[in-house]
Amino acid sequence: MSRVKKAGEWSGDLQLDGLLQRARWLRSQSRRFDAALPPELSGHCQLANVRGELLVVLVDSPVWATRLRLLGPSLLFALKQHDAFSRCSRIEAKVDHVRPILSTLAVIKPALRPGSLSASAQISELKSMLLERKKEREAESEG
Repeated sequence: MSRVKKAGEWSGDLQLDGLLQRARWLRSQSRRFDAALPPELSGHCQLANVRGELLVVLVDSPVWATRLRLLGPSLLFALKQHDAFSRCSRIEAKVDHVRPILSTLAVIKPALRPGSLSASAQISELKSMLLERKKEREAESEG
């Protein structure tokens, strides 16, 4: 039976080394991407990949995908100052259905207080919190 390798033992595996190197490179480009984002898109977009002429971006919802498409040409212009993005000529926005769920869970988890309220009261409180959060997001996307 093979054992799980520790981080220092991976260096002999060329495929894994290449994958780790790509992940580090993408993380550094993600910082540049975030810095070039217009303020209204910041926090709603995440660089997922750079493949030749294509920039793949994860967005929170279809609303943010539309905004990204509208602001795409100016974003591409700003990004082309960096070598990694110099060949990029188009942006593909993909809705990330997991990020909004994770942010909702971040709101729900602290709200659960064992023993302080009945289960039904906690559920009612969580429903109202989620509805309030949904209204905030809708207002944010309209603004």
